[in-house]
Amino acid sequence: MKKICYFLVVLMVFFAGIANGYAEVIGNADTEVKNIAAPLLDSVILGLEKNSYSAYTQNFAQNKISKQRFSEINKKIASWLGSYLNSEYLGFLNKGGNTLVFWKGTFEKTQDEILIKMKITKINDKNLIIGLEFE
Repeated sequence: MKKICYFLVVLMVFFAGIANGYAEVIGNADTEVKNIAAPLLDSVILGLEKNSYSAYTQNFAQNKISKQRFSEINKKIASWLGSYLNSEYLGFLNKGGNTLVFWKGTFEKTQDEILIKMKITKINDKNLIIGLEFE
């Protein structure tokens, strides 16, 4: 019996030190959340496509990824997924003072649909990414 193994690269970025008391959700309606989250996703994708650490991290609450680690992650994602083609907004959940936003991503090197999960919070009136996962 043949087994087919799929190698799943999961990019998780979690940031410590953000208390829920200081964080708040970014919205309560699909249109509102999508309009806030789409530019944040665009900057992440641009950073990956251009191998630009500054573009990738510009909307993160804290830069917990070094430039070297970013480069390693970017190489893994590029070899696994290839170029970004498009994404479709799926929806959001507000949980614990944060907003989880879900996208279906399409990439060049895979027929699979990739779930992109972005955790966003509002701190001092600024919408910031505190978690990101591709699976």
